[in-house]
Amino acid sequence: MTPLRVAWAFLRRDAAEAAASRLRLVVLAIGLGSLLLTFASLARFVGNPTGQGGAVEALAPTGAAGILGFWLVGLAVGELFRRTATGLARKVREAQLEGTLEATLATPAPAAWIVLSTPLYEILAGAVEAIVLIGAGALWFDVPLRPGAAALAATAVLSLLAFGALGLLGGAMTMALRRTDPVTALLGVAGVLVGGVLFPVSELPRPLALVADAFPLAPSLDAFRLSLFAGAGIGDVGASLAALAAFAGVCGPIAALAFAWALRRARVNGSLGQY
Repeated sequence: MTPLRVAWAFLRRDAAEAAASRLRLVVLAIGLGSLLLTFASLARFVGNPTGQGGAVEALAPTGAAGILGFWLVGLAVGELFRRTATGLARKVREAQLEGTLEATLATPAPAAWIVLSTPLYEILAGAVEAIVLIGAGALWFDVPLRPGAAALAATAVLSLLAFGALGLLGGAMTMALRRTDPVTALLGVAGVLVGGVLFPVSELPRPLALVADAFPLAPSLDAFRLSLFAGAGIGDVGASLAALAAFAGVCGPIAALAFAWALRRARVNGSLGQY
């Protein structure tokens, strides 16, 4: 059994469950369309201010894409962040409540492969939603895109690694506590509020801006906006990429050790089958 086969098995299972609920897919499509229409209308109402200072300078990475481009990237990447940071914890909790966690981990596949494969559908769904949202903005509302391919690819990879580190930490807490992890859920909400999703981090009070810069969402958004709208190269987003790599490099091993400890503890005290 290879890692790809394990990943494919989890993807196929979750995709089949999602496809079985066509109403949910319709509701999701309507929700994305409504979100796009709402923010496009708000952008027209607010307009694209000209001049210098404050939020105007902070919107510079979006260039001609203006405030709608700023919002679309914020919403798209913010949703990807939420799904990636909470996906593993949610799947672990579902398996605990359904009583399938112990059986899943008892399969011949190594536990590490199972853990990495479990949130894949959530992550891919978030990525597809992000692409659809930005693509629809470009197609229907003329949001101009000037992607820098290398910077965009590097940003996507490092963002997923950094977001995934938080997701692994949330999964560890859910495994240990046997209840929905409150920390990553709080981070998801806090990220939208102070992570640069709807307004620039530079507009926050200095203490909150420092907190936002310490987490991966803000540098990820900066790099995505520059690489999507300004044709930035890797050197242009180097500081943001370094921040993402540092977060993933520090938080990733800590989260992996925490999950391994939580899993070992659950096996020893026999709580894998409990909820």
